[in-house]
Amino acid sequence: MLPAYTEESIDILLDGTWTTRKYILTDERFKEEFDNATIHTRAWVMQERYMSPRALYFGHRQLFWECREAEAAETNPFGIILGQPGLKSRYEDVRDYVGKKSLAGTCGGEPGPVEFYHLVNEYSKCAPNLSFHSDKLIAFSAILKHYSTVHDEEMVAGMRRRCLEDDLGRFVEVGYD
Repeated sequence: MLPAYTEESIDILLDGTWTTRKYILTDERFKEEFDNATIHTRAWVMQERYMSPRALYFGHRQLFWECREAEAAETNPFGIILGQPGLKSRYEDVRDYVGKKSLAGTCGGEPGPVEFYHLVNEYSKCAPNLSFHSDKLIAFSAILKHYSTVHDEEMVAGMRRRCLEDDLGRFVEVGYD
C-alpha cells in the first residue's frame, strides 16, 4: 500500500536560529484517489456532490470528506490544498458566486454568473458516462432546478430564460479548460 502522505524534515530560520522541523506534506495521490476517481466521472455522482451539503468518501488509503467550505482527509483534516477547489467549493451556492461575473458570455448585455457555465461544463464531461443517454437532460434537470431556486432564475430547456439568447451562443472562456 502506498502512503497518502510523506514526512519531510525541513530546515527553517525561526527567530534568528536555524531549526529542523518535521512536516507532513500532502501528495498528489489525494487528487488521484479522490477527484480523479472513476466514480467521479459519473453524472449522478456530480449531481450528488453539487446538491448535497456534505459528503463522506471511503478511499483506498483513507477517508475523505467534502463540504461547501473544503475538501479534507484523515491525513489533512483542515483541508487539502491541490491548486484548485473541489466541486462543492467551486460551485458554492451563495457565498462564493453571488456577484462574480463571467469574463466570457453575457446576459442581456451584463456579464452573467460564472457558476452556470461551469456547471454545464462539468456536467458535460460526465454526460457520456450516463447509463442511458436519453436521461441526459432529465438527470441535469435536478441540478438546474436547484440552481434556479438558489439564483431565482426561470429555466427553459436547460437555459436561463433571461439569458436565453446568450446561453444559445457558443464561446470559450479565457483561462478555463
